[in-house]
Parts: sequence; C-alpha cells; structure tokens
Amino acid sequence: MAERKFTRALSKPGTAAQARETVSQAVRESTELVRHHLVEPLDYELFVSKNKTILQNDPQREMLFFPMDDISQEVIPRANRTTVPTIPSNMCFDSLPLFVRQCIKTYTADWHTVVYRFSAYSGTYKELLRLPRPTDLQDQVYEVDTETEVKDSDNNTKGDSEIIKEGYILKGPESGTDSFISLATKSFKRRYLTLRREVDGTHILEFFKDDKRSDSKGTICMDFCSKVVRNSKRSKLSFELRMQDGHKSCVLAAESEVEMDGWMAMLVAITTNYRNAQESSKKPLVSPEENIIPLPPSPYGYGTLKSLEHSKNPDLVKYARETDYSIAQARKQNRQNLFSIYPDLQKSSSGNQVTNYERSVEPYKEEFNTRLFVRCEEVRFKLQAPLDCEKGSLCQVEPYITTMSVYDVRRMRKVSEDFRFDVNNAYLRNMLPKTMRRKSNSGSSNGTAAQPSPPAEPILPGISELGEEWLAFPKQAVFTVQRPEPELFLVVRIEKVLQGNIAQASEPYLRHGSLGDAKQGTKAQKLVRTCCQRLGHYRMPFAWAAKAIFTRFSCELDKSLDFGHIYRHDSAKLSEEDILKFLFDLSRPEKAKHFTVIPGQIKVTLKSLKPDDQIENSLTPSLVPVEPFPIPPKRDPTLEIQQFPTEVAADSHPFCSYLNHLYVYPRSLKYDSQKTFAKARNISCCVELRDRDEDGTKPLRCIYGRPGESLYVTQSFTAVTHHCVTPDFYEEVKIGLPLDLHDKHHLLFTFYHVS
Repeated sequence: MAERKFTRALSKPGTAAQARETVSQAVRESTELVRHHLVEPLDYELFVSKNKTILQNDPQREMLFFPMDDISQEVIPRANRTTVPTIPSNMCFDSLPLFVRQCIKTYTADWHTVVYRFSAYSGTYKELLRLPRPTDLQDQVYEVDTETEVKDSDNNTKGDSEIIKEGYILKGPESGTDSFISLATKSFKRRYLTLRREVDGTHILEFFKDDKRSDSKGTICMDFCSKVVRNSKRSKLSFELRMQDGHKSCVLAAESEVEMDGWMAMLVAITTNYRNAQESSKKPLVSPEENIIPLPPSPYGYGTLKSLEHSKNPDLVKYARETDYSIAQARKQNRQNLFSIYPDLQKSSSGNQVTNYERSVEPYKEEFNTRLFVRCEEVRFKLQAPLDCEKGSLCQVEPYITTMSVYDVRRMRKVSEDFRFDVNNAYLRNMLPKTMRRKSNSGSSNGTAAQPSPPAEPILPGISELGEEWLAFPKQAVFTVQRPEPELFLVVRIEKVLQGNIAQASEPYLRHGSLGDAKQGTKAQKLVRTCCQRLGHYRMPFAWAAKAIFTRFSCELDKSLDFGHIYRHDSAKLSEEDILKFLFDLSRPEKAKHFTVIPGQIKVTLKSLKPDDQIENSLTPSLVPVEPFPIPPKRDPTLEIQQFPTEVAADSHPFCSYLNHLYVYPRSLKYDSQKTFAKARNISCCVELRDRDEDGTKPLRCIYGRPGESLYVTQSFTAVTHHCVTPDFYEEVKIGLPLDLHDKHHLLFTFYHVS
C-alpha cells in the first residue's frame, strides 16, 4: 500500500521523549548560568553621615536620629571586701609593662556603667509603659479554660494517689476453697503491703518484695472484696479477704496482734463504705416532672411578661420594663477599653512564655558557693610521754607537721590548696630547730648547718603592727566547694621529723595499747629528740586520715568531731593518685581492711557558713585582711583556702581581686640509673624561684612558709622517703609571683641526699 502524503510530515516514533529531554537540558543550563543578586544590608550609620545635611531639614528627623541624651555614664565606686587593696603597694607601677598596668586597673579602677535613658521603650509592646490598670477588672475564667487541667489530673492519677497504710505482712496463696490451700506456715510469703487510695476513691492493695517498692508482686482491688473475716484455721493472726463471684479470695497473716487489728479495722471500714455507696446509688430516683407545681392562671388575663408589671417584687418590675434601648445603654456603663487591657490578656493567655528583659546590670562581685569553716582541735595518738615540767601530765611523743585539703573522688581531682595547720603545744615545738633555712650550695647536708635568709620587707599589708607571730601557728580555715556532694573528702596528711623507714618509725605506735603506760612513750621520745637535733629540718611521711564532708544520701554537712581512723602511709604509694585510690576504697570493706591503722584520733570542728556570714580576723589566700578586721584581734586568725577552678564553664566566675599564685607540684624522680652518686637514696627536692643566674644570686622570698617559719621563705623542701632512689613527691609549693615578671625568672629544682 502506498504511503499517504500527509504522513510524511509526521515525526518518527520515539522522537517526542528525545525532544523533551533536549528542552529540559537547555533550560537547566540557562538557569545555572544566572547568578543570584546579593543584597547588601543598609549601613545605617554610613547613610546618616552621608545625608546629614538633608536629614537635618527633614520634618521627621526625630525618627531618624538617635536622641542626643539617650546615653549617659555613671561611675560606681569599687567595693572591696578587704581592708586594703590586694595589689602590692611597694611596686613602681611606671616601670611595669603596659599590659600589666592595664591588668592592674581592672582590680583598682571604679566601675563605669552606660545608662540608657529610654531603655523602658526598648522592649516589646507588652513591656511598654501604660496607664494604671483598672482595679475593678477581674480575670474571667470559664469552664473551657479548666478542661486541660482536668485532663492532666486524670492522666496523673497514679502520681496523685495517696498511701493510707503500709507495712510487712504474710501473704498466703489465692484460692476459692480450703482444699487447695496448704495449712502449713511455710506456704505464707513475707511481702511489703501498701494500701493506696486513688483519685476516684478506689482502694488498691499492692504487694512488693521489700520496702523499696521496686518489684510488684500483685494487686487486689478492694471494690471486689465482699467481706473481711478472721481465719482461725491458719493461725490466730490470720484473716481472709473474701471476694465476689469470679475472684479468688486471699489469706493474709500479720506479725503481731496489733498489726492484725489495724489492718482489719482499715479494710472493714473500706468495705463497709463501698457497700453503703452501692446501696445508695440503687435507690429509685424521683422524676422531676412529678414535683412540678402548676402555676395559677394570671388574674389580669395578660401574658407572663406583661403580668410582671403588677408584681410586688421590684426586680421583676424592672425586668418587665426593659427595652432594647435601655439594655444597650446599660452595657456602656463602666465599660473597659479593649486596647488598654490587651497586654493583660496576652500575659494571661501565654503565662508559660514569660520573657525576662534585663533592666539593670550589676558589677562583678566575688562568688562563694558552699563555704565550710574548719577548726583543727587536736591530733592525738595513744602513744604518749610525760611532760618534763609537769608531773602526771601526758603529751604527744613528738611534733607533727600536718596539712589538710579537699579531694573529689568522683572527678578524681584535688579541689583546694593545702591548709597547713599546727596543733602542737609549746613543749613539742621547742624540739624543732629555731631556723628552718638550710644550705643550698652543696650536694648533701646533714641538717646541722643553716644559712640565714635575706631580710624580708613588710609582708602583712594593713596589719603589720601585729607581726608574724600572730600568724605563726594557724588552726582554722574556710574552705569553698562548688556544691554539696557525698564524694568530697577532707584529707589530713601527718608528717614527722625524719627518723628512718616509715614502718620502723610507726612500730612504737602500733605496739602501744593503753594510755596509762608511759615507758614506751618516754623511750620513743628520747629517740625522737636525738633525731630532731640532727635532722630537724627534714620531714618524712607518716600517716593520713580522711573524712567525708557530706552524708551519702541527704548531702547534709557531717558535723561529727571525730575524723575516723588514722592510716599509716605506704612508702611506695605517696602520690596524689594513690590518695584518690585510697579514698575510693574506703567505702569498700574488703579493700579498707588491708590499711594499717595507727591508734589515735583527729578532732575537728566543722560548720557551714551562709553567703552573708562574716568571720572576724580572716585573711584571703594572699594574706590580705578581710572586713571586718578589728585590731587588736578578737579571735584567732582564719585563713581562706583557695578553691581550684574546674573545666566546667558554668562553675567559673570572674576574678574580682588580684591573685597571682603559682602552684608547683614535684611529682617523682627516676634516679636509679645514675652512676655518679653511689648513695643517693634519701632524696629531697628543693624548689626556688630566681630572677637571674649570676653567681651569688639569692632566691626570691616569695614562697609561702609552713607554720613556725616566716610567712614567706626562699626555699621549699619535699618530704624524704627513706632508702628510695625513685621517690614520689606530694609537696605543694605555693609561690606568690611578682608583678614585674620577665623572661629571666625561672624555677630551680635542687635534689639533696640526706645522710
């Protein structure tokens, strides 16, 4: 068949899809080539400055320009909690670098605040100033507003239920007849029973395994209980809950007759009340149509509304004379403007979306979280010796060097700096050498030679008239912790004069059993007195003790005076990490029983301070007096102990007072591979701060001293571990850095072998 002529112009089959793809690709390429026009935001300040002349003549220029009196400046004097500034006063500030001078101004200059005069109009429309709200306007609450609250209360019926009675009881097996129940006592199981009343009035009996109420063992609804009777077949203390048809009865037994009478009286009352409620609900109701009294016909023959005009009741007469016009006029009386009450309507409709706009900004002030006052009363061992000057009086065998600090077992970190206190009496303090300075130009020392320290400048700003003797032997301090936690511990480390091995030095303390026998104490004191004459400048680790600051469950302050057991130090476990492991093991009896206990006790007074509590004659960690500070002092000095910051940003606060301390912790020394010194075993580390390296240069007196020493010393020595070539140190060296710190300041570590 010949092809018709018009079919020649038709496209071939399948070319329509190819045409659509070609058009789509062309449109896509043209769209990708079009670049979006970026709109830059208007620079308002630049626009105003360029068109200043035009805008000055604008009739609405008040809406374009900022008010000239919108911003003002106020100066707030800096409030210091110390009696004198915390910045050292003996410095020439002109010679300091510019950066240091600017930093000092942050602690000395007054506060400059910017006050916005029209800040009251900077909030939303709801925050604008408006006329006083009418006093007679009341909030209207309708039924539709309370439906949500009713639904929420229905969903939380279990949370709102009330426990009426609870206690332990013996529960027998559930059954309908006695043939399936064993009469033996062993068939009863001891359960914790709670009687709970729901919101709808239903009473539920629920059984638990123990008083923790974590594992439910079944429930009984008292609505199905028909009678509560005694069951003498089981025992004289058993009773039975007889249920309605289709429900199994339950036999219960109390542990005493008083408990049985209490449970039965409660259950019988519930069953009786439920039965009475059921009977009252079954009474026939009287139809309301039967009580309707027919109205007499109107004597006037008018309708009901017309007849009210002849009524003797004035309210009914007024109602009969009302018209549409009079009603409209009455509505206009005391009518409130809708726009004036708009903010109140918004506030009541969205009460859970309250926005707090900042109205005033206060200067920074020092933040104290939880403050604890600690007073160290005594460190007392059972090993004692008689005093030479007093007959019959006993005292400690030797002087003890003690420190206290706070540790956090949960985060495995040290929370505070060391508080060095002294509870030795004057007789024991006289056993130590008068000066605590030692030679620093030799490789070894026997402790007999000492080098006088360079003269010190006045170091007590504001209280120089008191002298260093007033602060020589502190006993009380104020610790600061972030929040009450049961994992916080007060740890006391006890050191003694270097005598030898820790186990050998503690042997007289362990063998001594009673306080009356003083022969052992006298013998030990003679040996200690000899060691004090030769090695009185050197210390050795001896014992440690720990006390939880807060209770485990309630996180309340533990105010007990006794510190607990005193444990002997292990010469191989002296580091901070070992102490944290010991604290973690204290709550585990299988671990704590391996600690060696030295008979004795530590007594402290511990109390919590409120944020506004002020302690007289207290000093900051930089030894600056804090208000109030009466002179002459009314009480013993109290030292504020520095709290170490955490890595959590929410726990950090700006520093409002000058503080420039450096804490140095010598950790360990690995000296067993050296061949130069054959007898380098009793090793002590000396830390110094120097400002140059020339010959004859003396270390700076900026290290905080121990009790009995000067407030600032030039050297700090670690404790000596007997016959240990790889000792672990735990010494905390607190250094007050100078303001004029430069690149030549350095720390010098010197290691001594004590022979």
